[in-house]
Order: sequence, then structure tokens, then C-alpha cells
Amino acid sequence: MYRVEGRARLLGSQRPIGDCILRANRRSPYRAALPKKEVPLAPTPAPAVFRARIPVRFNDIDRAGIVYYPNYFHYYHMAFEDFFAAAHGLPYPAWFDERGIGFPTVHVEGDFESPLRYGDELEVELSVIRVGEASVEFAFRAVSPPPEGSDEAPRVAGRARITKVCVGLESVKPQPIPDDLRVVLDRYRQDAS
Repeated sequence: MYRVEGRARLLGSQRPIGDCILRANRRSPYRAALPKKEVPLAPTPAPAVFRARIPVRFNDIDRAGIVYYPNYFHYYHMAFEDFFAAAHGLPYPAWFDERGIGFPTVHVEGDFESPLRYGDELEVELSVIRVGEASVEFAFRAVSPPPEGSDEAPRVAGRARITKVCVGLESVKPQPIPDDLRVVLDRYRQDAS
């Protein structure tokens, strides 16, 4: 029996569709097409992480001089909107105007780990945890990079998990995530750990 392990791809496509093991026994008509020994295919690429740079502005801070906590969720939403144009190519407003769909938030979890101050440069990282039929769970991480030339590690300011649902704007009812968006979301899917 011959065995090949690696990533399966759609015919005629470079897009991986999952790990697989191909096997053929001596009588298989596919035997000639398989190598005589195990051949590793290209390693699975690491999932992508989308990053948006956001400066902390004066109107983001409270009387204590730090970012008012609800503004973290505003930063996460700004990164979410930027993700559509950068990762898919269709700006977020076009999903409303041209495609007639929106993505309201239905669940939020957040942790605040260190304060942000006026003038800080923030990097919001977005990745995908889960893609359902009509919903997507995103993971966000707000990171304050160290000053240039510094040996300091980036400082995590906050984390969140936010679930959004794809809805038709006319019905305001859940509908399946479009296939072209699902392909993009899969590129950013991380393990749920």
C-alpha cells in the first residue's frame, strides 16, 4: 500500500481544503499516479492575523487620563471594518450598499490587561475563532508596541471575543455567510485555544 500525507487542494486551485491521507493498494487504478514512497507535501501555512494600526486620540480618554473602557470595543470594530477592505477587497460599507447584508454583534467578552494613554499607538489584531452557517466568532487583541529601538516586549492592553451574525438588511434575519467571504474568513481561522 502506498501512502501520501499532506494538504488536499481543490482541483485546479491552490486553496487548501484540509489535511488528508491518500492511499492506494496494488490493484488500484490510481497506483501508477502515486509515488512509490511517502512524499510530504508542502507544509500547512500558518493562519493569517489581520492587524490594524489605531492611534489613541484625546477624545478616547477619560478623566483619569486613560482610554475609557468602552472605546476598546470601538477599536475592535474599527479593525473589523478595515479587515473587509484589506482581506476581501470589498469595503465594509459596500456590504450594506451592494450586497444588502450586515454583521451585527450578538455576543461580547472582553478583558482589560493594561491601560492605554493619549498618544499611544495601538495595534489591533483580528483572527477568526469559529465560522458557522451565519455567524462568525472573532478574537481581538489590542497591543501597544514598544517604542522604536526598544528591547521591550509589546504590551497587551486588552482582548475580546466578539460574535457577529450575517443578516439580510431587509429582513434583519440571519442568512448564510456568502461563499466568497467564507473563503477569506477561513484564511484567518485560528485554533480556539
